[in-house]
Amino acid sequence: MKPKEQQSRVSIIQHGIIEFIKQANLSVDDRLPGETELTQRFGVSRSSVREALANLSQEGIIYKIQGKGTFLRTRPDSVNNGIDTLFSVTEAIKKHHAYPSTKRINLSTILPSQTVANKLNINKDEACYLIHRIRYADETVAVYNINTFPVRILGEGLEEVHLQGSLFQFLASRGHIVSHAQSKITPAILTRRDIPELTTEVGLFLMFEEVYFSTKGEIIGYTNDYYNNEMFDFSIIRNRIIE
Repeated sequence: MKPKEQQSRVSIIQHGIIEFIKQANLSVDDRLPGETELTQRFGVSRSSVREALANLSQEGIIYKIQGKGTFLRTRPDSVNNGIDTLFSVTEAIKKHHAYPSTKRINLSTILPSQTVANKLNINKDEACYLIHRIRYADETVAVYNINTFPVRILGEGLEEVHLQGSLFQFLASRGHIVSHAQSKITPAILTRRDIPELTTEVGLFLMFEEVYFSTKGEIIGYTNDYYNNEMFDFSIIRNRIIE
């Protein structure tokens, strides 16, 4: 087991390299500074730099070509996930060395439309929370969430402060562990009229329309989550049917 001091030093170097990539605005396949330059930049040993680079390579952020140097495989502010995996946005952003935050929350209590009531398998007269959230990775809009949950699922007295972090963790704290979702995925174009926080007039998003199920098999929520195409990459393995 490595001493905690060594682990901490390597983590600091990794974070420093990530920040350099962001600030230098490196693109995929751009070359990173060599080990000697990184050693001088961070004032650490070459072995610590090598370990930090090895960790970033294992995470799929960089790659090395023998005799040529180290290159950027994927930007650390780009989040890659399997499209068949139901993941926590908060944890996905953290995994890629960015800071997750929620900078706008709109919370209201509504009676659902017939369409939403059907999705949730409830009556139209059952009170629900309608939650709009803008999730950030560092200073970039990552996800726009529109969530509908029956009040009985999240409990009376819900406040915006409860919705700052991971929604999955909050649901678990209320006794509802999300096990899977039925999803429909479509591309979407959103503008500043939809999300005033966008830094461009138009943004490309991938919209996941999902119904959440708990480990007890109960429908607990209906969501429309818009994932920023500049932040998220989704992958899937397609198997060929051989007759």
